[in-house]
Amino acid sequence: MTHILVGGTTMHKELVEKEALKFSIDHEIQQGRSPHIVINEGFDIISGDRQIEVRAKRNDGMPIILTHQNIQAVNNQPNFWLYVVYIDAFNKPGFLVKMNGEEIKRRKSELVHWKLHDNYVN
Repeated sequence: MTHILVGGTTMHKELVEKEALKFSIDHEIQQGRSPHIVINEGFDIISGDRQIEVRAKRNDGMPIILTHQNIQAVNNQPNFWLYVVYIDAFNKPGFLVKMNGEEIKRRKSELVHWKLHDNYVN
């Protein structure tokens, strides 16, 4: 099992990812949508007409990497969204980025080596 350092404590990577997924599902419910977790579709959640890939991020300077399956979803799913959930030093999640597929396509060259900053985007 992979461990990552969050807020001075070591957390299992899977726990951080689950926290990001839970945060995203809660957000979708608050927006009046009905999210459902999916597996092996190139994204993690179907919520209304959205197909959402959720990534957990901490302040480590590492880029967010989209998989081949994610790129296929960007190209083939008109309502693909990328939600990057930042886990802060107190293990509290918050959105860093919410970006739809069209924006991902426009910023494609920039996203090849994309490193996110600590600026929250609503």
